[in-house]
Amino acid sequence: MLYYNKYAESDSRMPECGFPYRIKEGAMTSMFVSINPAYAMAILFFLASVGCVSISVATIISDTKSKLRQEYLTAFTCVVLSSLFYGLMTIAESETLTRIFWAVGFTSYFFFLPTWLRFASNMITINNKIIKHFVRWGFIAITIIISALCVFSDGVTFVSTRFGNQFSYKNSLIFEILSVFVFILCVAVFTAHIRWWRQSAMKRQRRQQLLFVILTFIFTPLGFTTDFVIPVFTDMTVPPLMSVLLYPAALQLFISMRKDKTLNITVPNVAGYIFQSVTTPTFVLDYKNNISLVNKATLNFFGENVAGKNLINYIFVDGKTPGQSFFTENFKSKSVTAQTVSGVRPCDMMLTLERDRFDEVLCKVVVLMDVTELKYRENLHRSANRAASFLLNSEIESFQSNLFQAMETMGRATQVDRVYIWKNHTVDGELYCTQLYEWSEGAEPQQGNEYTVDVSYGETVPYWGEMLSQDKCVNSLVRDLPRGEREHLEAQGVVSILAVPVFINGQFWGFVGFDDCRGERLFSDEEETVLRSMSLLFANAWLRNEMVIEIRDTSVRLESALVQAEAASKAKGGYEPRNADADERDYRHDCNRKKSGGRGGNKTISV
Repeated sequence: MLYYNKYAESDSRMPECGFPYRIKEGAMTSMFVSINPAYAMAILFFLASVGCVSISVATIISDTKSKLRQEYLTAFTCVVLSSLFYGLMTIAESETLTRIFWAVGFTSYFFFLPTWLRFASNMITINNKIIKHFVRWGFIAITIIISALCVFSDGVTFVSTRFGNQFSYKNSLIFEILSVFVFILCVAVFTAHIRWWRQSAMKRQRRQQLLFVILTFIFTPLGFTTDFVIPVFTDMTVPPLMSVLLYPAALQLFISMRKDKTLNITVPNVAGYIFQSVTTPTFVLDYKNNISLVNKATLNFFGENVAGKNLINYIFVDGKTPGQSFFTENFKSKSVTAQTVSGVRPCDMMLTLERDRFDEVLCKVVVLMDVTELKYRENLHRSANRAASFLLNSEIESFQSNLFQAMETMGRATQVDRVYIWKNHTVDGELYCTQLYEWSEGAEPQQGNEYTVDVSYGETVPYWGEMLSQDKCVNSLVRDLPRGEREHLEAQGVVSILAVPVFINGQFWGFVGFDDCRGERLFSDEEETVLRSMSLLFANAWLRNEMVIEIRDTSVRLESALVQAEAASKAKGGYEPRNADADERDYRHDCNRKKSGGRGGNKTISV
């Protein structure tokens, strides 16, 4: 290694130490301050290093710990070390220190490129696994080998200039190979940046990423030229400005991270976004169980900002306010009721205690899941099974009672005011319907009035006739129905309705209706499915009961006719009631007579 001082021949050209100044007086006094260029260059390196440190510290403070952040900080650490040690190299006063500072600065900067490429690869989609692993590990392995060869080679020459100590890699094969490899790394980084920009889904991110790509495209070639092209392929020496030139792009990226969430790893960070975007009420308690942090779902759930208030004022366990002991242990699921904007609602609560290394509670994370809909669905299916048991086990004498119980069970389960069964019939070839049964609670019964007897589909409810005959449910707010149906239902006080068609053997038999007379609602798909099954069960139960009644009536009529026939025959004297024992004796007598050759004469049996 050579160490050459260009200004050793003339002391007047040697850089001055310190910060001397001179004052020139004239008509107006002017002050000219002369600063040592070597120190100015070192200060420039130090400022770039401090700037990168500030960005790194701000990222650590404002962001959650993650693998992405770790790789981001690793790359910035390389830039910090490169700027710092190149600055120290610039003003080093001995050959040994110059070489040590150069080795650290050179290696740090050389490692920045593959580590930054590794970070950028997380922002893009790489389908080929081999390429993906090479980007993440292959470049780093090659960098380790080449950097070691360069540091321990004699291919570097240090030169003392007006701007401090500089280096030259002229006529060194290993540094020529290094330059080619660094060029490949720069191309790979550019490619990753462009793909990152193109694959971004958000416009605000695309604009910031485009600016970042432009800045790196401008400054990286300049830095590559000062750090590798000129020292390797020319006799000139220049300050290694790559780490300084990267700072504007790094600063722009950090600002966009803060302002436009380009990387989504800075505050509001990923954890904050997840916390706020979760649709389940999630909040944090302090050690006194006061609510200290809430997400948007919590605000909507309680209908107010509950931050600063104690949770025990909002939840109940077994109908009672929970004590402080309720919050001392983790649990995944406990049933509670909560006072919400919609009233008291059943909820499933999960509690997680976060502790420090001394096992003291730092905070408590609570998740409340409203299970009102879940319990409603469970009750709906349970009620359907109960209603079915009423109908399947009913006798003729108890059929109507059991049918009304089944209708009441489904009415209460679906929170409606009326449940009714209608059957179709024809009058002069026109299709009509009549209400057979009705259960009502909280609404005026309509059974037997003008609205429920001999209602013509064609004249009164044509829309219903069209929908129901096509096996389609009518699930609607009454105000949204056509005029005929709307007037017919409004007169009965109906606000929302579900009418389910019933088909028997492929024929439109009738329908089952469910009226809500208190509020507007649309029945869910699950409600519609369950009620369609129950409607068919209602109709089949009615048909089966009608068949049993018909069979019983027919049997009664036949028995009555037989009794009348016996009475008439007896009145004529030609009929004598016989029993089974007498018939059996006559049969045996005839058999014995045949065996004896017909002796004993003939016997006539009249019935």
